[in-house]
Amino acid sequence: MIATNRKNRWIFLYGFQKNERENISRKELEVLQDLASDYLSFSDDELNLMTGNRKLLEVIYDKEE
Repeated sequence: MIATNRKNRWIFLYGFQKNERENISRKELEVLQDLASDYLSFSDDELNLMTGNRKLLEVIYDKEE
């Protein structure tokens, strides 16, 4: 799974089973890096709007559980 992080923000972009493919191509990596940069540039308000419209899915992880 490819993920990116900035401060407390993690954006999961793409996942695959290793038995289905070994890795991603250089071109796929470049596209995913550009996409990550775009998502990480969004403000909290923009991300809240996108999750509210279900364009993005927010996954909440509670370390206590």
